Parts: sequence; C-alpha cells; structure tokens
Amino acid sequence: MSELDIELTILAWAAALIRCKVGEPAARRDLLLRVAKMKAVEAVERGIVYSAHDGVEGTVKAAQNRWWF
Repeated sequence: MSELDIELTILAWAAALIRCKVGEPAARRDLLLRVAKMKAVEAVERGIVYSAHDGVEGTVKAAQNRWWF
C-alpha cells in the first residue's frame, strides 16, 4: 500500500525538499504521483542520486573518495 493509495497529503515542506533534490520533472512525477519504485541504476540515470554501488565495500570506497566534502 502506498501513500497515494491512502490519500496521504504531501506537506509543502516535503514537496519543496523533493523539488530541490529531484530536478527532472518527469522523475518527480514518477516518484510522487505514480509512486514508482526504481533500482539504483535507474535513479542514477534520472539524476535522483549521484552514484550506485554493488555491496558494502563499493559504497564505502565511493564515500571515501567523494570530491564534494
């Protein structure tokens, strides 16, 4: 059951946060209105997350090498 199914209202601050974090309007629509579930690779392609990694080791290595500290 999704939030959309139970008619949960998205608060203004949450909508503003999502608008800032997810720049592409089509991606926002899929996340909010279609309640789309996506894999990490698709989230990278849509610009929702910066990177996706296989396993804990890859995630830790990427976090240690982040350039935007």
